[in-house]
Amino acid sequence: MHFRPATRNDRWGQATARFAGVRSALLLALLGAACLTALAGALAAAAGASPDTAYVVNYGGNSVIPIDLASNTAGSEITGFSLPVGIAITPNGQTAYVTNVASESVKAIDLASNTVVATITVGREPRGIAITPDGQTAYVTDAETKSVTAVDLASNKAVATIAVGRTPVGIAITPNGQTAYVANAEGSSVTAIDVASNTVVTTIGVGKEPFGIAITPDGKTAYVTNLGSSSVTEIDVASNKVAATITGVSSPAGIALTPNGQTAYAADYSAGSVTAIDLASNKAVATIGVGAQPIGIAITPNGQTAYVTDLEGKTVKAINLASNTVVATITGFSKPYGIAITPPAPGPTGPTGPEGPTGPQGVAGATGPSGATGVSGSTGETGATGPSGAPGATGGTGLQGVTGATGAQGAAGSNGSSGANGATGAAGATGPTGPTGPTGPSGPEGATGNNGASGASGATGASGAQGTTGATGPTGREGAAGATGASGSAGATGSSGPAGNAAIATFASAWGVPSGFCLNYTELAGQGTGPCPLKTSGYSSSNLLAGPTPANGATVTNLYVDTNTTLSGSETATVAVIDNTTGMTLLSCTLTSGKSSCSNTKESGYAAPGESIEVRVTDPGSRCNGRASWRVRFRY
Repeated sequence: MHFRPATRNDRWGQATARFAGVRSALLLALLGAACLTALAGALAAAAGASPDTAYVVNYGGNSVIPIDLASNTAGSEITGFSLPVGIAITPNGQTAYVTNVASESVKAIDLASNTVVATITVGREPRGIAITPDGQTAYVTDAETKSVTAVDLASNKAVATIAVGRTPVGIAITPNGQTAYVANAEGSSVTAIDVASNTVVTTIGVGKEPFGIAITPDGKTAYVTNLGSSSVTEIDVASNKVAATITGVSSPAGIALTPNGQTAYAADYSAGSVTAIDLASNKAVATIGVGAQPIGIAITPNGQTAYVTDLEGKTVKAINLASNTVVATITGFSKPYGIAITPPAPGPTGPTGPEGPTGPQGVAGATGPSGATGVSGSTGETGATGPSGAPGATGGTGLQGVTGATGAQGAAGSNGSSGANGATGAAGATGPTGPTGPTGPSGPEGATGNNGASGASGATGASGAQGTTGATGPTGREGAAGATGASGSAGATGSSGPAGNAAIATFASAWGVPSGFCLNYTELAGQGTGPCPLKTSGYSSSNLLAGPTPANGATVTNLYVDTNTTLSGSETATVAVIDNTTGMTLLSCTLTSGKSSCSNTKESGYAAPGESIEVRVTDPGSRCNGRASWRVRFRY
């Protein structure tokens, strides 16, 4: 019997819950958490969705359902998805992006109209998704291809593929937009990616089966839930080293942090509860019962309420974080998975204040003292009296100098000549100018008024019409075929023999199996479980299917089933081998009280050529976590 090659190890399948669709809840912690203002609702309505809306991925219904957080009521379904798990909302609140496992795509929802507006092809089995704080790029984990796809949100096109560890699921981005952290479920590690270059920085070993990631608002610490080792790992972002391991949780899946960064809330998938962790002491401080299988979690921007998706309970629970109690149960879902809450709208900018008055001019400095006056020259001596007789000639003028002495008066008769006047003494040097006094202080600057309100953004213009496709060119002339040689006469074809059953198929899971889920075909992917796949015909990539059957079909016989826990009381569990194409049960057996195994060797079923086979476990009235492993074998 021929089967397709192995495609993935979906041990994580458990309602696909073991993969990181829950990342939507974790991503919301990175979108910021400012308080809502009175105008936030009006501004958000103009730009996108209301700021008090949660969007829930309805995995079982292939849809997304909004929740009005004011009334805690579910709204109308948004359809057009194929096994959706993860969700993230842009920081401006205008668009949500949803991962689709079955179609290997991400779909964009316009939150103003709640309609799908774009489909983006990514890697195989996309699970988690995170958006950079600037709203320009989304990063998507591709579980099967062991990679992360970077998507440019302006063009809605994939622009890079980054190889990471085995089965990447959860993803979160630091508030500064520099680093993305990826939880590698089957690699027991976290990969750090440099967002600027889209390259791997380092790989950090953590606990078993890491699932969800949340980063503190200050960007200093990352917290990773370890579903397989019932712990939370604290990572120091600066050094990319493990700083602590937190216990007191039970198979934690989704995780979210309060906006003040003081408390983490982890969804305990196997315990049906949510655990509150004080991050100052790294201790569990409260346990809140919420239902059957909590998986996704998101906290409102004001930090008052957490919303938790209950996969098997098919509800969403609202938790008051002041009292750590459930205050509302919201119905109308079919296996709710990831959840995201719209970010708060920014408050209006205040008006510009009046310009402040100019300060008084400073007092001028005092004038320095004048320099001292220079010393006057001395007076010249008086000239001697000339002799009497004829008047002497007038004496010549004395030389000028330092106030030369006055010449002596001539003797009577001819007066003696007057002595020349002494020269005038040089003026004293001018004293230095005194220093200029200091300038008085300037008056204080007037206060700047608040900024005026920003105008509302203009509406986005409609997309231009798509151009018509050019006409196809004419087909070239076909060359003449060579002559075919004469064929020998064909012998008669013998009739097809009956389908054989010489091989043994094994389906198994090492984990609890939700009622109505299917087991992995171990020849392809090892142990695991997930929601039963949609009807298929021919080749399928699902690890939950054996097939397609060969040309003569397959006869199914000799069914053997065992689990590791004995049923008790009124418990029953039925295991059925089903033709996935027709939905017909080919062979089944039922476990009852006191039994841990069953078989059916008396009956048989036939799968037609090209059809596939699945194994479904129906466990009514019992906790799937009660039986941790199943093994189913049959001949075909």
